[in-house]
Amino acid sequence: MAVESPAVGHDMMTLLPSRRFSGWARLPVALRAIISGLLMALVPANVWPLLLLNLGVPLAAIVELLFLALYVWWAAGGSPPRTTQAARATAFRRGKPTTTRWSWGLMAAFFFAVTIHAAIVLLFRIVPYPMAAFRQGYDFSFIPSEPLRWIAVVVSAASVMRSLVDLDPDNVDVLFMAQRLYSELANDTMNKLAVLAPGSARMQQVIAERLVNAGDLKGAIEHYRKALEIDPRLSGVRYELGEAIFEASSGDASAQAEAEKELEAAITLDGDSAAVQGELGKIALAKSDLEKAHAHYARAFALDAGDTSAQLGMGGVLMTMNNPQEAKKYLEMAVKSDPLNEAAHYRLALAYKRLQMPGEAQREIYLLKEIKKTKDQVQELYRQMNVKPQPRDEVPDSEN
Repeated sequence: MAVESPAVGHDMMTLLPSRRFSGWARLPVALRAIISGLLMALVPANVWPLLLLNLGVPLAAIVELLFLALYVWWAAGGSPPRTTQAARATAFRRGKPTTTRWSWGLMAAFFFAVTIHAAIVLLFRIVPYPMAAFRQGYDFSFIPSEPLRWIAVVVSAASVMRSLVDLDPDNVDVLFMAQRLYSELANDTMNKLAVLAPGSARMQQVIAERLVNAGDLKGAIEHYRKALEIDPRLSGVRYELGEAIFEASSGDASAQAEAEKELEAAITLDGDSAAVQGELGKIALAKSDLEKAHAHYARAFALDAGDTSAQLGMGGVLMTMNNPQEAKKYLEMAVKSDPLNEAAHYRLALAYKRLQMPGEAQREIYLLKEIKKTKDQVQELYRQMNVKPQPRDEVPDSEN
């Protein structure tokens, strides 16, 4: 940008008193542009905290939006003083930008983002993550209500940690802090729920979900039903209950019918979803009704083409219907969306084998063995922590 329009630095100079900044013109144009840009950015960046502390969240947000609109208008050349209007309009790039300006602007934005991200990654490789300071807490007293304060705490902490994990996904220290933070957030919020509403429907749902994770499906079904006794229209519970009933007795006809009933009720109360249709597809497969299973999985895929269960279900039912060519397409999607899914790799290997693609089939079998080995290590770690891991999709040890 500095190469194309050296006049911008000169124009920005007119925004400042010439006597006080007599050496300003001797600075390089690029440096003058950076300094001027920082000064222009610091003003709106520091107005929000002042408004937030003095006016509260709702009013501060409205005033901030009005201020930013006026500030942008002024920076673009509006409002007095007239002597700087032309310089502000030029520096703001008011008007239709040329192709060259767009190119330089996008290039500058890209390298700015790369620099910031790289700096954060390097910072936490050189300096340990400041967990002690992070856990000191923040002053949220300016937020008007307790529920909003809790939302602010959870969203702030989770979003910061998510960003750190995305920036450096292989950093062991960051991953350790992330799992600790998420664990503490989960425990703290559950404890608060237990204190505030121990007899609520949501508390019964939490207990049921914990029992599902522990492998106690019968106990979970009991608590899901208690939740519905308290609140028959509780969102999400019908689907979870139907899933638990089917998983507890997948081969029992009465359990299949009861699970279907709950899933249909879930559609009525909460609307249709890929998860519900996928579960209905499983039940249809258990009944050996391939056409109905295919219809449910196709509906699930139509609702959410990125859902791994829908992709895997479509691939599985098409393989059973002896259509490996079409199944391959969905199974390749499933492997891409969930690279550690054992069932997806196994079924894709079978599809490749039927399609006379031995090299691809051997690759999938190799990946399947590596994933099994890794997950066995994870299960051993869970066993050492006395925590039951999430259930895995079981696949045969043999490829036949």
